[in-house]
Amino acid sequence: MVGSSFTFRVNPGGQEYAPEQDPVTGLPIRVITSMRVIEVGPVLNPAYPTTSADARSRAVCASTKTESNKGAARMGTLNTTKETPGGTVKDHTVISDEFAKRSRHDVKVFGRALGNTAEQVFIDAELADPAPVVLSAAGQGSRLIEKVTSYPFKRQRGYVPVAPRITAELQPRNEAATFVRNEIKAPEFECIKVAALVSIDNDTVADIPATEEALNASLAAAVGQRIDHVIVNGGTDGDHTVSGMIGAGVTTKVAKIGHDEISDAVARVEDSGGTATAILARPSEISGIRKAVDGSKLDKLPALISIPDLTDGTVSIPAKTVIVADLGSVSVALRKNLEVFKSDTAPEAFDRDSSFIAGRARIGSVVLPDSARVQVITVG
Repeated sequence: MVGSSFTFRVNPGGQEYAPEQDPVTGLPIRVITSMRVIEVGPVLNPAYPTTSADARSRAVCASTKTESNKGAARMGTLNTTKETPGGTVKDHTVISDEFAKRSRHDVKVFGRALGNTAEQVFIDAELADPAPVVLSAAGQGSRLIEKVTSYPFKRQRGYVPVAPRITAELQPRNEAATFVRNEIKAPEFECIKVAALVSIDNDTVADIPATEEALNASLAAAVGQRIDHVIVNGGTDGDHTVSGMIGAGVTTKVAKIGHDEISDAVARVEDSGGTATAILARPSEISGIRKAVDGSKLDKLPALISIPDLTDGTVSIPAKTVIVADLGSVSVALRKNLEVFKSDTAPEAFDRDSSFIAGRARIGSVVLPDSARVQVITVG
């Protein structure tokens, strides 16, 4: 590599043209006095033929370091010389230190190495059956996906079987059996895509292994929290719309939300043949229930699960609203594999020498065997 190329942007007022031309190329000479350099690199065919490329020895590089930046160097180059019949030849041997033991392409997002991802195209993660566990993200992501019944699928659409509520009959002896048509259906549901995107400095993701865990946790938590929002409220991605528990359940307006109102909702769930397993509400409503309900009665209520708002302020569950549900009867179609995406070529990523990395899940509508399995009580 005999020359160098560099990408830069001229600052306003930072250039002028000289009256004479370059004697080698015959092109006008542009004098740049102020510019922002984006990247520099040694190349075989430099854009500017008068540039040169060379390497300092590791010893020289080390002698110029101060105590405060000794750990900053990522790559050293050791220069030695060999006497050959044709003259003296430099031998450049690359020596990596502890900060450069891996490439950013080796960093794995949901089990998929970035080097094996397609530029700006979502592809499957490599973890086996990861979605419910990964999206829960150690309690920081979804609080519902492992409590509801999810049916995995691999294509663009999901299937959720719906079991009818039937009654068993006494069968008389020595009589022909009679059958009542109670069909189990497995309708096909469109799914919407839920994605989260982060940016990260390329040197950081390569040099600090712990950032790999931070990437996975951040993406999983964000996608998991949005999955909860979809399970509760439904949503649309512009092409498809799915329903949530609030839309699929039964809504009852009450004067206030206390022990009696919640107990009535629990009874309605049980009347439908279900078992009320959870009370869902925003954290402030859950706190209000704990304060309003006597401790001896509180223990007899279903589990209290607070669903916080999303980090951008999107409301998870409306104020003065509580959901009493049989979460085991709440079924959703969830794509078996999460998907990953990365981009190094987006203009913002290129300018900053960073990468954009995304994780995505697909989820379908909430399906209930009986709408009464989800009771929505709201003050109105």
